[in-house]
Amino acid sequence: MVYSDRDLPADAQVELAYLYWSAWWKKNDADTEVTFQVNAGEVNTVTASRWSILPNKPGTYAYSSFADVTSLVGEISQGGDGSSYIITVGDVSGRTDDDWSYAGWSLVIIYSSPSEEAHQLYLYDDFLYADQYTTHNLTIEGFLAPADSTGRLTSFTGEGDEVWGGQNQGPDDIDYVKVNGYYLSDAVNPWDNVWNGKSSGLGGGFIDGVDIETFDVSSYISPGDTSATVELGTGVDIWNLVYIILSFRSDISTSWHPYPVRIIAVNYNV
Repeated sequence: MVYSDRDLPADAQVELAYLYWSAWWKKNDADTEVTFQVNAGEVNTVTASRWSILPNKPGTYAYSSFADVTSLVGEISQGGDGSSYIITVGDVSGRTDDDWSYAGWSLVIIYSSPSEEAHQLYLYDDFLYADQYTTHNLTIEGFLAPADSTGRLTSFTGEGDEVWGGQNQGPDDIDYVKVNGYYLSDAVNPWDNVWNGKSSGLGGGFIDGVDIETFDVSSYISPGDTSATVELGTGVDIWNLVYIILSFRSDISTSWHPYPVRIIAVNYNV
């Protein structure tokens, strides 16, 4: 992955850097160690501080592992000076011999800047397996959308397949995300097939079984809103959700934290 800080304000400060890795295999276990390297520098071993394992099809499992790598990322970037870095994460263990196979990783960087407008960030990273024909609902509360409200939803999902969504198998066979009742889509992710292996968060590139998406949700957050709902659904396809992050412009929130990253309440409807 090429990480560039040219899009950061010159006064930016890296506050948090979270590394997630996830894969499918046939062991009821998780890979809790990977390597982390910047450019051609030292290869660091990163050990997960927490992980989750979920059964997928009979006899198989998917896992999601998490590590805080703020110290490693903070050493290379603290302001937008236009520098670029090649970040390599290696030794993510999984299988490649099945239709359910996938393996991938994602680095989430949260920064502060006195020159930026205030945002509230909401992180949901309880590992979630979506079986066939299920829906899952998240509720976000505690923000106040201003008149010029803007928002984005970013997600990391494993094992979505283009062939099983988009009504390719039938009218009910769709993979979708809704915010406040509105379907999300973009140039590479149609509303009925968002987990198709084409990642808008990576410039539309195809990675088999891995989706890292960023959707603009500004049109679906109205001035004065204090809550929002997210619905994720699937038809014949199955997938594993590693995380969702929602970022909103916010005038105030109902609670304060040193870093405004809050947990999303979740309800499951099957």
